Amino acid sequence: DDPELLAKRFSTTGVVDTQRTVSSRSIVCGTIEGFVYGWIPNETKLAFQLQTGDEVTARIGAFGDYLYAGSRDGFVFSLDNRTGLEQWQFSTGAPVHDGPMPTENHVYTVPELGGMFCLDRTTGIDKWWAQGVHRFVSASPTRVYAMDRVGRLAVLDVATGARLDLVPTGHLKLSISNPLNDRIYLGSPGGVLVCLREQGLAEPVVHRAPESDQADAGDPATDDGATADPGADTDF
Repeated sequence: DDPELLAKRFSTTGVVDTQRTVSSRSIVCGTIEGFVYGWIPNETKLAFQLQTGDEVTARIGAFGDYLYAGSRDGFVFSLDNRTGLEQWQFSTGAPVHDGPMPTENHVYTVPELGGMFCLDRTTGIDKWWAQGVHRFVSASPTRVYAMDRVGRLAVLDVATGARLDLVPTGHLKLSISNPLNDRIYLGSPGGVLVCLREQGLAEPVVHRAPESDQADAGDPATDDGATADPGADTDF
């Protein structure tokens, strides 16, 4: 067999319970023993190993030269994606099971008890907290979109977190967390997939190129594995 065609194997000392993340400089994953592992792309050499305080079961986010991980003890970490050195940490006060969502200036995270924190991506400083939010959906230059616990789409001010609107989504109760651009992806259990955009934003507002964080299939994707193709948008 051609060794270039064989899948590489990476070893850890624990159980991996997260989808791996491919960044520009490393391949990373977390374990239920609380470790974050990073490997050099195209090699099997371990680049770094960081021990956190608890299980890392949420997929690790990536933006530029940094990684963003959440742990069961409620902390969100920013790490250098080449060395694993910690840049900052923030305590949410509750387990973090959903992966932190980094955009150009912010990191959005929703802990187990609900409500969404908006953190400064560079410093980790808490900018605001929005009550009643269950899941990050997407962000535009002026608004953040998130789902509440009953499946309504909350529209928040990106600067303050203030709620601007609350939109019923009908049968579209499924959402995709999209940190790549501003498009809103909603779906139904019956297989309907809808892409929404703000009026006036005909072209996607790109937060980062999808090549910096690819899904296992090798296609540009969101953190939930759904292709982030703008497609045929619907005004919102």
